[in-house]
Amino acid sequence: MSRLTLKKLLMIVCAVAIMLTTDICFAVPECSFTNAGSTLSFGVLDQLSTADATASVSIAVSCKGNPTWYLTSNNGLYSTGSTKRMKHETLNVYIPYILTFSPTTGNKFVTMITGSGLIINSDYVTADVGIYSDTVTITITP
Repeated sequence: MSRLTLKKLLMIVCAVAIMLTTDICFAVPECSFTNAGSTLSFGVLDQLSTADATASVSIAVSCKGNPTWYLTSNNGLYSTGSTKRMKHETLNVYIPYILTFSPTTGNKFVTMITGSGLIINSDYVTADVGIYSDTVTITITP
């Protein structure tokens, strides 16, 4: 069986681990994530599909004193320029993806933030089979 045929019979599993960090002021107010270590999982990607892969995760932010806060994120461990990429578990191959958060600012005691991920179909249909992952750090600053 050729490698291409074998590739088409197997699936790809992709996930982005979101590591949450908090910048805390030494005077009130302070903010924190209530569910640190969240994972945005794209699950198993079917290489015969014609659809883009999407995933989402909810992250709660809690702030004492209701200050205005801002959310930022880095480009992950395997980015090239501003393009985020997931790395294969054993090979030096990557799948690019897009990650957005909403809202990125607020001033409520508890706010739910949605992280949304997108992998363009053409970026994974010819990818090597296996598990791909990346770690993105998001920071909340009051």
